[in-house]
Amino acid sequence: MIVHTPTELPECAGPQDAGVPPNGGDRPDRDAATVVGQRFGISTLSDETEARIHGMVRDVARQIAIAELAAEGHRGIAKADEARTGNLASDLSQLPDFIEFCFGQACEWRLCEDRLGPHERDGINSPLLQALIASENARVAQTAMMTLAAQARFVRAKGRMALPVADLPAHLFVQVLECWKASSPSHQSDIAVRTEAKLRNAFDEGRGRLALLSRLVAGLRDTAIPLPRFDQMGIALFFSALATRTGYPRTELLVFASGYRTRQFCLALRAAGLDRNGILDTFEHFALATSGLAGTMEIGSEEAKRLLSEQVSQGTAAQ
Repeated sequence: MIVHTPTELPECAGPQDAGVPPNGGDRPDRDAATVVGQRFGISTLSDETEARIHGMVRDVARQIAIAELAAEGHRGIAKADEARTGNLASDLSQLPDFIEFCFGQACEWRLCEDRLGPHERDGINSPLLQALIASENARVAQTAMMTLAAQARFVRAKGRMALPVADLPAHLFVQVLECWKASSPSHQSDIAVRTEAKLRNAFDEGRGRLALLSRLVAGLRDTAIPLPRFDQMGIALFFSALATRTGYPRTELLVFASGYRTRQFCLALRAAGLDRNGILDTFEHFALATSGLAGTMEIGSEEAKRLLSEQVSQGTAAQ
């Protein structure tokens, strides 16, 4: 069985591996806490979370800068020019959707570190993923193997505060490229054309971690695990399943489960079909307080979906 591993994009080293601070460059980054605050109504972020967000932003900028240097004819590039990387990172930090995604990734990493399921050891494998790898359906087994490899890369990358460009959702990949082209003084040159072609040719959203997780979740509809269960699924599959069941953005669900919006998390669990006991078990696992949520736990599943849908359309998740 062949597991596809992209090789065209520069490997993520993370800011500390490059020997530079996460906020390097001549221009100051937009404060990540400001973007997150505007999106979610969160007043403060921990130093670790801010460092992780800035590290991921800078790492994406570094990968693009290295691809640009390769297009210029440089070979064996291990480190990009710090000024080039820092300036692009400053520009990327102005993209609210991108910063929100990085925040969600930071939340997922912290949950993987602190809130592993009872059968998880490293935030990579889980009982359900093991069962899917052993599936007699070759396509399911291959997808599960690819997901396992992608999750392993996720855990290693986040340990270095890194974010592979290949793991971006397609719409964010486009935003990042457009930001780079707008900030590049030679965006219409042959070098820029070659750089963009290299990045686009190496990008395949369908083989990214989130797409693989969604594909596995889609195949669970007729199985014995119709509802999201963290104890069987593990962190990554659980939140992808929850997003699929509720239609709510996965990034925001990760934020809610990280203790920032517990009522919305409770609503999402009800919308997914979990009963009161299931919600209590989930809240206990994620060390979340349930005070004041008794009424929310009794809301019907369809009503919970309606409330969540209104929040998505009105952008009121943080209120």
